[in-house]
Amino acid sequence: MPLPKILFVCSEFPPSPGGIGNHGFNFINTLKSKSYLVKVLTDLTHANQDEATRFSEKSGLKIRYVARAGMLPIQIRRIWAALYLAFSFRPQIIICSGRFSLWIGWLLHFLFRRTQFIAIVHGNEAVFAKHSDRIFTRPALRSFNTIVSVSSFTQSLILPKFKHQTYLVIPNAIDTADLLTYKLTEPKKLEGNPALLTVGNMTLRKGQQNVIKALPELLKSFPDIQYHCVGLKTRAAENMILAKELGVEQHITFHGKLSMDELMAAYKGCDLFVMLSETQPDGDLEGFGIAILEANFFGKPAIGSAGCGIEDAIDHGKTGYKVAYNNPTEITEAVKGILSDYKAMSNEAVKWATKHNWDEVAERYIKLFNR
Repeated sequence: MPLPKILFVCSEFPPSPGGIGNHGFNFINTLKSKSYLVKVLTDLTHANQDEATRFSEKSGLKIRYVARAGMLPIQIRRIWAALYLAFSFRPQIIICSGRFSLWIGWLLHFLFRRTQFIAIVHGNEAVFAKHSDRIFTRPALRSFNTIVSVSSFTQSLILPKFKHQTYLVIPNAIDTADLLTYKLTEPKKLEGNPALLTVGNMTLRKGQQNVIKALPELLKSFPDIQYHCVGLKTRAAENMILAKELGVEQHITFHGKLSMDELMAAYKGCDLFVMLSETQPDGDLEGFGIAILEANFFGKPAIGSAGCGIEDAIDHGKTGYKVAYNNPTEITEAVKGILSDYKAMSNEAVKWATKHNWDEVAERYIKLFNR
């Protein structure tokens, strides 16, 4: 029996940065390695068409990018592209990842009744804080056969709202085989003792401001500490103003968006990873935190926020610590705890990351396909 054809609709995908795109690329790349025929529909953001073309050719994946260009609004362009792909490709399975992608899946559901629809929910799609979510996202999710949450925290937001669908928690994962090629190269130490690293778009949700707020307390115990931020500099100006107000600007480095080689070098060069994500009033929240697993793979223990999807990414006391994002004393104690038992925690971090590899996680999706 031939393998089912799959249409994967997602809100972001490389070469654009972002956790949802990271998840989608590694998921689809793993399915491709298992001989599944998959086509991808995604937005083109924070990258240009030339970069997208080069990435598509290098990856060997069939990707249709929708750019923010032309006379038509991007929402109409997305829908038109989805309809074209669905009718021309005739997939047996349609998987949607990201808020607007769920809306597209809802529309396609009316036209392809015999198709299996799977929703992947990362976090903020489950909150319904926005008016548009109550109008579109809630009924969209009801149209899917199966709702997959990337963390237990995300599923806890979904379960009270929907009763009749199949629910699964399938965690995020990393491509350990690909990361291994970077692990074999010689690391270059980042400035600072210790050197802290956050990877992600500089937004209120990612919580770089919370690390900056903790620096005055951290400096009492670690006068040579340096905080490194990698990712789009969306709120760099606001965070630098905050740092100057607190007198810690000399202890912060904003690297911006890095190439894959440079990002891997940053993971290897830091002492520990920190992600003090903060759930926003509009429902914007952290669903998991793939970057934590990537840092773990290079032997870097992590500190992350309790009370969000990051909880599933950290084995508390073994691979790092879960803390209150707004408690500098607790954050400082977590840093002390890691550094006092660094070798053991580093080894546990590697073991933990290796368990979260895409070959194993993809098998859980494949079992779902065969239901």
